[in-house]
Amino acid sequence: MYCYFRTNVTKTSGLGNYKRCLRLAENLHRKGHDCTIFTDNKLKKNLFNNKQIKHKQNYDKKNIKFSELKDAKNFLKNSDIPGFVFVDDTRIGIPWQKKIKNFHKKLIVITDVTKKNVADILINTKPDYLNPSIIEKEKIKNKEKKLLLGPRYAILEKKIKNKVKKNNIFKIVFYFGGSGDLTYASKIIKEFVFSKIFFNYKIFVIIGPNSKNYKSLIPLQKKIKSKLNLIYSPNNFSKLLKNFDLYIGSAGVSMFETSLYKIPSILFKTSFDQEVDISCLEKIGHYFLMEKNDLRRTKKICKIINIFFENKKRIKSIIDSRQYKVDDRGSDRIIGEVFKRKKFTRSIIFKKKKEQTKKKFKPKVKKINDKYINKYLFVSNNSINRKNSLTRKKINKIDHYIWWFKNNRKSFIFTKNGEEIIFFFHEYIRLNNAKFIVPGWYIIKRDASFLDIIMGLKKQYNILQTAKDKEKITQLGVINKNNKSMIKFAPKLNWIKLNSSEILFKELAKKINSRKFVFYKR
Repeated sequence: MYCYFRTNVTKTSGLGNYKRCLRLAENLHRKGHDCTIFTDNKLKKNLFNNKQIKHKQNYDKKNIKFSELKDAKNFLKNSDIPGFVFVDDTRIGIPWQKKIKNFHKKLIVITDVTKKNVADILINTKPDYLNPSIIEKEKIKNKEKKLLLGPRYAILEKKIKNKVKKNNIFKIVFYFGGSGDLTYASKIIKEFVFSKIFFNYKIFVIIGPNSKNYKSLIPLQKKIKSKLNLIYSPNNFSKLLKNFDLYIGSAGVSMFETSLYKIPSILFKTSFDQEVDISCLEKIGHYFLMEKNDLRRTKKICKIINIFFENKKRIKSIIDSRQYKVDDRGSDRIIGEVFKRKKFTRSIIFKKKKEQTKKKFKPKVKKINDKYINKYLFVSNNSINRKNSLTRKKINKIDHYIWWFKNNRKSFIFTKNGEEIIFFFHEYIRLNNAKFIVPGWYIIKRDASFLDIIMGLKKQYNILQTAKDKEKITQLGVINKNNKSMIKFAPKLNWIKLNSSEILFKELAKKINSRKFVFYKR
């Protein structure tokens, strides 16, 4: 079968799309299919090393203003034998697709964004599709299409299975894609190498064919050859990747490759097509996702790198317990689905759901672990919790990640009938050389009843009483004056309001605004 690919690479984007097409084309070629990749213009030779995959340019001249209809006309002229067409190009929409479908046998669209199309088969490998409700929405929008959704169809290089030689060097790699801007990566590296580091490390920077602003690293490499290694356009990224202890880079296709090798990662959303649901990303073992602007906070990122070294076993534990294991068989699965002989039809029948009586589960309390790192931030940043907190400012992700691994807070989650109701917690503080317990809580379920919240707080009270009896420590409470219901209920949980004449009141008032908050002890 003739297989044609339409993609493109520019100075600013497209290398990941092209690599996806190349890997799929190589697999198709091994299975006996004739493959050709079409790009706007001739590509640099260092981009591909497989001469068996034909490459054609869709235009004779450079810098042609892109027109879907003109591009489709050129493509049809150059692909004159009917076959299967694979499209991985964000510029291409319905006008181009309709022209191609009239002549070719099948149209397969590979994309990272939700966009209208007339494809026979739609491939989107985003982790978001590990959420069944998101898949159902996609099915409704694409009733007549075959949908290949989620990391199951990630197009990756074959996993290299030979063992990595272990040593005491902590290997850190920076990679921001084939066309990525390395401005901030360079600043982070400079900040890191000239700060006080108490462990043995080596930094690797992968410089893509179209990477920008990396030249400032060249003189730095000459100064510290043993600590910094620049790698230019590697042919086999996976072969390199498996050797690293920490990946820092963009949340593109590499997030699947790092998941494949279980590499701890700090990911940044550097382009619009890298928007991803963090709860789904966690399912493939990635818990640290930040915004592009966070790259400016070089000192904080250096702190996080230190945290990854200091907590290697702890971070490895959450990666190992991931729900979904990414593998290297996505390309095979796609080919299997594309060449299925049976005609694919989808009919969605909405059946009336049988009314089911909700199973009742006993209220439960459990201590939370690192898997809650992002949910804890999301809940604490909810307006319903911020309005009663000491500060109403939203907590930044970087600050939260650093705090998470440094704090001594003991946190628990209260669930009822399988639903998460509240987080509650306590920590120890010192005032005038005396030790105190300070409890607190966040609402998880926004429509939780007051009775359910109180039930959770009673569970917290029981835990705190045990701690108090063991250590004979006074507990301190702070309630926002606007939170009338909790102020009214506080005495029932044995809270005693502090008078302004008491020493404890005066000490707390030095740190917390007594005009906005009421102070208690028990």
